[in-house]
Amino acid sequence: MKREDFFFPSLFDRLTGTQAVVAGRNGARLPDRKGLLASIQRDLSFLLNSITAYHIAPDSDEPYSTSVIGFGFPCLNGQTSSQGTAKQIERWIRQAIVRFEPRIDPVSLKVIPLLNGAESHHQLLAFQIAGYVLANPVPIELLLRTQLDVENGRFSVSEY
Repeated sequence: MKREDFFFPSLFDRLTGTQAVVAGRNGARLPDRKGLLASIQRDLSFLLNSITAYHIAPDSDEPYSTSVIGFGFPCLNGQTSSQGTAKQIERWIRQAIVRFEPRIDPVSLKVIPLLNGAESHHQLLAFQIAGYVLANPVPIELLLRTQLDVENGRFSVSEY
């Protein structure tokens, strides 16, 4: 896949026509910077809030873990929040993004648990997701915050 291919809107965006676009080379409709980041934020929310079809860990080496069968995240309902759990979920978030979000450069991707402060407490685990979106002519910085409600297993993804 060529680098400029990463800048094209996703199939979902093209079908719904909801993304802001700018005219590109040869009249192609390309997402603007803000639209691209919003699309990635939305898609990460879909990824993290989808329950994988099989109860496999996202860091599994099974062949189906990288297919649509493995898309999503393990069910986390009722988990307790602890530093050990946060480290495991941090690895799972990173692995899920590397496998299923090709627009983010895996080398630049950092998932950091935010264990201190008001962002995390006994029912919420917060993480910072940072990296670069592969875009032409230069990569775009991505900085998101996600919170996991450990009681219901739902993630919220927002700009940081």
